[in-house]
Amino acid sequence: MGHMESINKLTRTWTDLLWALLFIAWGTVNCSQLIFVHYHGRLNFVALVQLLSHGLASLYFFGAAIAYLIRKTTQAKDNRPHVVAISIVTTLLPLSFNFLAFTNQKILSLVSTAGLCSGLVISTISLFALKTAFSVTPEARYIVTRFPYNIVRHPMYLGEIIAALFLAIATASFIGLSIFLIMVLLQRFRARLEEDLLCKTYPGYRDYIGKVPAFLPIKLWKSF
Repeated sequence: MGHMESINKLTRTWTDLLWALLFIAWGTVNCSQLIFVHYHGRLNFVALVQLLSHGLASLYFFGAAIAYLIRKTTQAKDNRPHVVAISIVTTLLPLSFNFLAFTNQKILSLVSTAGLCSGLVISTISLFALKTAFSVTPEARYIVTRFPYNIVRHPMYLGEIIAALFLAIATASFIGLSIFLIMVLLQRFRARLEEDLLCKTYPGYRDYIGKVPAFLPIKLWKSF
């Protein structure tokens, strides 16, 4: 048993390190884009909004990397292959927008970038609320109910969905819309998987589910 525990701990350590390195890489890319826009672009209002979006993305990714590096041992986790696959695909799916062409219309570009910023703000605030409870795959460390988790149960996923929506708008394409719709479905399923694990680990989590809506802070949408 002790040997198996050592192997599991080593595997967990390397997995956490890999995710931390990936988040650092994504944060570095956004930092480089931020610097490029600052020194090679005209500092008009659109450019300032783009700077803000890259800055927020960098903050989110570096924050996620730190969370992975300082996390404590989980109370429980769901390592089923299809669960891990769904979590990873949903996390990486927004990167596919980078392979699509974005619109050159200034108004549409400005609106989509501003919307992207709003999604990044929600996700970043949620990340700092989660602290070391943050994880890509379903894991249970402790229950977080502080703001913004007292408004909706999955504010980070809500922020990511909002960001993906405005990225899809920026592409003005059927492919972009399809990516967004797939992401919404995967995020909903991913949230259910996480909640199943949390309910099994912490029975009191069911009371939290009964009081706080999943994604939209409206009683009418409490089941969503």
